[in-house]
Amino acid sequence: MLKNIASRYPLIVALLLTNPSLIFAQHLSNAEHEDIQNLKAMSLEQLANIEVSIATKKPQSVESIPAAVFVITRDDIRRSTVNSIPELLRMVPGLNVARIDASHWAISARGGNGRFANKLLVLMDGRTVYTPLYSGVYWNVQDTMMEDIERIEVIRGPGASAWGSNAVNGVINIISRSAEDTHGTLASVALGDPESMNVGVRYGNASKENIAYRIYAKSRKNNKFNDSDEAKANDDWRDNRLGFHLDGLLSSNDNITLQGDIYRNEASQTSLYTDLLLGSHATKETFDDEGGNILARWSHNSSDSTQSILQMYYDYQKREEMHDKRQTFDIDFQYQLPIIGAHELSLGLGYNIVRDNIQGNNDRTYVMPEKLTHEIYSAFIQDQIRLNEHLYFTIGSKFEHNEYTGMEIQPSARLLWQPEEKQSIWLSISKASRIPSRIETSGQGGSEAIPASRNPFIPLPVLITGRSNPNQQSERLLAYEIGYRIQFGQQLSLDISGFYNDYSDLRTFEEGPLDFSNYPNYLEKYYDFDNLAEATTWGTEVSADWRLSDQIRLQLAYSFLQMDYNEVNGTTDTAVQTPEKQNPKHQLSLRFGYDPDYNWETDLWIRYVDDIKVATEKIPQYWTMDARIGWHINKNLDLSLVGQNLFNSSHAEFNEELNILKHTEIPRGFFIKAVWNY
Repeated sequence: MLKNIASRYPLIVALLLTNPSLIFAQHLSNAEHEDIQNLKAMSLEQLANIEVSIATKKPQSVESIPAAVFVITRDDIRRSTVNSIPELLRMVPGLNVARIDASHWAISARGGNGRFANKLLVLMDGRTVYTPLYSGVYWNVQDTMMEDIERIEVIRGPGASAWGSNAVNGVINIISRSAEDTHGTLASVALGDPESMNVGVRYGNASKENIAYRIYAKSRKNNKFNDSDEAKANDDWRDNRLGFHLDGLLSSNDNITLQGDIYRNEASQTSLYTDLLLGSHATKETFDDEGGNILARWSHNSSDSTQSILQMYYDYQKREEMHDKRQTFDIDFQYQLPIIGAHELSLGLGYNIVRDNIQGNNDRTYVMPEKLTHEIYSAFIQDQIRLNEHLYFTIGSKFEHNEYTGMEIQPSARLLWQPEEKQSIWLSISKASRIPSRIETSGQGGSEAIPASRNPFIPLPVLITGRSNPNQQSERLLAYEIGYRIQFGQQLSLDISGFYNDYSDLRTFEEGPLDFSNYPNYLEKYYDFDNLAEATTWGTEVSADWRLSDQIRLQLAYSFLQMDYNEVNGTTDTAVQTPEKQNPKHQLSLRFGYDPDYNWETDLWIRYVDDIKVATEKIPQYWTMDARIGWHINKNLDLSLVGQNLFNSSHAEFNEELNILKHTEIPRGFFIKAVWNY
């Protein structure tokens, strides 16, 4: 066994053999160990007072935010049974996280799920990772060292008044730890199956010039999952990345941050292509993707409580599947004015430019023109008004101009009532929009081929082709929300939210003409993008944190979702009803933590997801459980043994909605993880 480990992971073994202090050192990195103990000891009151900025772009305690906010803390991450950001998001009530295969996920908030769920805005330290090609997120390239994440802030419901278009059903922001808090060396190694290797190394230090920094390297390898026939699928996955983070104190009032990452990602998949003779056929593929980013942020805090923040970033992506090269530059300025009477006013300006070069996939999809530059200009204003000692009213709007639909105005109004210190009730009404994607406005591709043998009336093969609409409009939402938070002493906190969403101008595929230009070889049937559907959704989300004792903790998350889609103007789209069924009505998450003594931790995570139907395939409901045993060997070394998906040998979670990517079964798994601080 040791020989096999040495042959598979020579770099890890060499590191351990040449640095025995990784295991036995006890005189270094005490600060990191004490920090973990402090995290474990955080009270409910301290958790409620964690300041987040995702709802209003200014720091506020969770209990004072008039929105459905959830925070995944650093201790949640440390004690979790997973090693990726998408899997962490299963903790959040109202989020539907469904794995398609080893390297692809479908993630949405409050409905509309899909591989490219197009109404969820995702950011990493304020840098958007939402792609304008399909309107979605490539989750397999969103990664960093888990130990360097400070928290993950999630807002369910519209965040467009602060963050702009595409923040329709929710916003996620992954926040990095300050470099000042990550001095010393950390090495993290997880080995198991199907995640065979997840290794990260980080080094941090500080200079005499009030500058702290860290650098990291990370590598991941996932084995193949099984398909529905219990055979090995073609979905193995590798990811390698390097990055740095620098924080500096220029003066008592001025701070700077400079950070960046580069990555290379190799993911295999089985794609379903169209064939005029055979119809759809499966093809095994492997795509190499690469990219990098650099972000700079300057913040100034003056003596009169005003704050200025200037942020700029550059992002480069190269994706092989669509032969897509994309460059993004973004600059954002925010100014917090001095408090004037009962008013706290915030202003902001932004500019975003995207340049792409998309050669397309000739067998499936292409865009015209291949090269395009797209600009967005934006401004926002927000005023929080203190009506009395217990009542606050927040009103604001984002104003954006894009080259597809022109001006988008996305306002919100929120009311917060705090009758007691540990109790709050909030109401909101908001508008949000999702602007069209590049594919919707300038793309075309064959989605299905019907062989002649399946056409009894037309003895010719028929190619089904989707076409773009240069006049495609934004999808729009009018959302009504209500929420209640209460903390019962130091033992129990409860958060309940309800919502009613009214959507209009939703995307549809309208039946077009039958093209005979390729007769007698084949015929072509067109379906065109349009905005001829509407929908209403409503539901509730509940989260509870119960401290039964200093050693026992229960965390509950439950969500209910009802969706009703309607045709408008006699739309002929036969798939317009499918979004109702591809989102589970009921979801439940229960996390149980028990610490028998100072050096040991045990964690159980039980989840239930209701059945769904995506395209023509029904995915059954499932229960699953993860378990973890953690051992603090000494001040420098932690070990964890984790079992995943323990209730079943495997289960399906999602079938890609366009029926292009073949899904696989999510298997039972295990890994052992070691984290050294020295």
